[in-house]
Amino acid sequence: MHSGRKTVEHTPILPLSLTGPGTYEVTEIRSGSELTRKLLCLGIQPGQHIDLLNEDCRGPLMIGLAGNRLALGRGLAHNIMVRQVRDARCMV
Repeated sequence: MHSGRKTVEHTPILPLSLTGPGTYEVTEIRSGSELTRKLLCLGIQPGQHIDLLNEDCRGPLMIGLAGNRLALGRGLAHNIMVRQVRDARCMV
């Protein structure tokens, strides 16, 4: 029986800008206080799960967050450290 929960495996922590499409847990924001405050106001904070939606290597990153879509510049996304979340139903 599967619980349908998502679990965080021991995957590497990377900047969001260096990842591919999938679901990620924010582990840390590495920036100054002004930028950190802006990201927190958008709902991007440690422990939050976000979905990276686009595969394009150019332009802004499209993320899904709490039912909304946001576009983040790659420079901004480089300050958001994440670890990939895997669906527990797919794990053996």
